[in-house]
Amino acid sequence: MKEAIELIGVDAGFLYETFIQSTDDYIYLGNLRKNLYVVSDNILRDLEINEKIMSDMFLHWLKIVHPEDQEKFCLSIERLLLGTDNLHNLEYRLLNRKKEWIWVQCRGVMQRDDQGLPVFFSGIITPLQTKGKVNYLTGIFSRSECEKYLNFLFEKKRGTAGGALLLLGLDNFSQINHLHGHQKADQILRCFAQDVQNLLTYQAKFFYYDTDRFAIVTEDGGKKEIDAIYSRVHYYANQYHEIGDFRYYCSVSGGVAFINQDAEGFLDLMNYAVYALEFAKQKGKNQVQCFVSYLLRDKEKGIKLESALQEAVLNDCEGFSLVFQPQILLKQMTIKGTEALVRFNHKEYGNILPVEFIPILEKTGLIHLVGKWIFEEAVKTCKSWISYFPDFVMSVNISYLQFADPTLSDFILQTLMKYNLEPKHIVLELTESCLISNLEMLNDQITFFQQMGIEVAMDDFGSGYSNLSLLMNAYLNIIKVDRILTQGMRSNKLTLALVEKIVKICHEVNICVCMEGVEDIAEIEVLKQMGVDMIQGYLLSKPLGKEEFIYKFCDVSYVNL
Repeated sequence: MKEAIELIGVDAGFLYETFIQSTDDYIYLGNLRKNLYVVSDNILRDLEINEKIMSDMFLHWLKIVHPEDQEKFCLSIERLLLGTDNLHNLEYRLLNRKKEWIWVQCRGVMQRDDQGLPVFFSGIITPLQTKGKVNYLTGIFSRSECEKYLNFLFEKKRGTAGGALLLLGLDNFSQINHLHGHQKADQILRCFAQDVQNLLTYQAKFFYYDTDRFAIVTEDGGKKEIDAIYSRVHYYANQYHEIGDFRYYCSVSGGVAFINQDAEGFLDLMNYAVYALEFAKQKGKNQVQCFVSYLLRDKEKGIKLESALQEAVLNDCEGFSLVFQPQILLKQMTIKGTEALVRFNHKEYGNILPVEFIPILEKTGLIHLVGKWIFEEAVKTCKSWISYFPDFVMSVNISYLQFADPTLSDFILQTLMKYNLEPKHIVLELTESCLISNLEMLNDQITFFQQMGIEVAMDDFGSGYSNLSLLMNAYLNIIKVDRILTQGMRSNKLTLALVEKIVKICHEVNICVCMEGVEDIAEIEVLKQMGVDMIQGYLLSKPLGKEEFIYKFCDVSYVNL
């Protein structure tokens, strides 16, 4: 090739310019005798390098190599300078001008004189996302690389246990995507990937798997090591993060499967990690779950349940019903209203808990149809009970997916008109996680409902995301304090003080406080002294069917404990 170039008389400068303009790779050339190096313009554009021509390039370059990759980088350069190697071929991470770590493959050739001393060193650096090894969105290794690495470990270990797959899933990411749009969601994925990568040691390989899921693979170690990794990621995720002026919160769940202990091949290992992750989310999210054999049975049951729910919804929500748990004005001990709670009974599977079927309804989008059925049934029931209590209020839970639906307000208005029910008799209950995702947009929606005359409550306050500033920034009428705090008051003075503070802050901004999970009569006096407005719990009544509710409450207004 050299002779052919000389034969046709191509100028070296022209050849260099042609080459760098025809590739996205980074180019470097160096004269070691003069200790001078030149780099292509795209290096100055993309990387934390500020000089096109420089001396001591290796020292400049080392500053942008990831700390965990510096040892192998220095070893490779040392072998080149000492004459042990003439070829440099290494994958490592570099810091770009966005302050992100990107994976690259660096290939170089050392040319020596007759005495074997280094004279020229040149090569190219390829960002690995251009080769499909690195996911372009997140800047970390791709799903295909995860599969290759796990297959390599299974081959290497050949039945020997050790090492694990930790599959991470961002909680409520579909909600963030829906409320904020794909651009913001993509930014969150990239920030999460870059930040978590910096939390891991070189023994743990990090991959973007799909959608909102990431994989961490360890070659050795067991549950103790995996717990330590998840603990670091969990601590990082359970904080507010900022991208420009955009502030967000997104916790993370984890599912774990162990190599040659739970599975002896890639597909089974990944499936088992997925099952464990799904179970962790079903248990309440923001936690890690190791695979156990009964999850296979649960997965099969989940598939059958999803099919049963689809069939039920198509048959006018057959098998769904509402039960009602009373809410009591604490000072007067009179009934204020009730919370409508959905139940599902299947002819083959029997009674299915809401914690099992609600996530499936949300995942499949069936929550929109079921949610409308719930609201209409609640409105119809409330209308029939107004004759007993003119000021009766029906509280209805609204999923974050429903609340983000632009057609929800029209449906609610039409339903109220259909049954001639005044809006003041309805309270919409939203979970805390829903409110925290996009408060500005949700406040606009909340304001619209309040202008209609419908009050809005935050349900399960204190169950996971609590931020007292949310009370001042959300346009809420009612805060429902989660039963976790109610129960904690009995044995923990700190929890008691926290509840007192919540009540005080709420009243300062004209928010009504309802305590959930009241089960002990001794709590009544304590809550009265705090100034709690309403209570709800098994001490008063378990959730009741229509007939039971009428029999127990609708003939009297005074609650006698």
